[in-house]
Amino acid sequence: MAAKPLPPPRAVYHEARLREVWDLVTAGSDGVTEAGDSSGVSLSFAVLKRQLDDLEIDFGTCGLDTAKINRAVFQTTETDPDRLIDFVAFCAFAARNGKPPGGVDPVLETHAYFEKHKLGALFESMTASLMVVKPDDPKEFLTERLLNLKQRGTPVAEFSDAELGSLFDMSDAAGAGHVSGAKAAKGLEVLVGRVPPEVAEYPTRLITREHFIRLARGLLETYGS
Repeated sequence: MAAKPLPPPRAVYHEARLREVWDLVTAGSDGVTEAGDSSGVSLSFAVLKRQLDDLEIDFGTCGLDTAKINRAVFQTTETDPDRLIDFVAFCAFAARNGKPPGGVDPVLETHAYFEKHKLGALFESMTASLMVVKPDDPKEFLTERLLNLKQRGTPVAEFSDAELGSLFDMSDAAGAGHVSGAKAAKGLEVLVGRVPPEVAEYPTRLITREHFIRLARGLLETYGS
């Protein structure tokens, strides 16, 4: 089953085409939202291989070499079948292992570079730090955080409970002590660009300040940089 080709002149692989492939292989998996968003889904390589085989995915419409990608998936499955891969890692894996003889589209080559060095998470952490702390001197603040990351491994997005609470308070203008899942999602997304499924899938569920802080801590521990 092939992903739809891009219209000319950019009829080479692109993240959008790999997104279509990912949606195909994750269809029906746990974590896919009612809206069909598969961004937060992770598959083991064993499952990924089975899906690619069953669906006969053709990466040629993405500008990639199908045989090379299938071979790389097979080799990884043989050595580490339970290893998990999400969409971002899938893009990087496909770009790295599926390069056709004529070279690759620079868009996803850059995407692979960002994934290799975890730059997306780093930039998200820098932005989140600025939005939460609101320092008087942003450049000095970021310089200090980056130096701490380099020298001591301290995450850029390191916040106190009070700072995370202030992020919640921005959504709780009425001071009720709780907000809807939809409002909490917007605040949590600021931190690492992601929202936990338990919040995203239940937009009307009430989230308390304490629960928000726990959710934020979980996101930062998992995805922060």
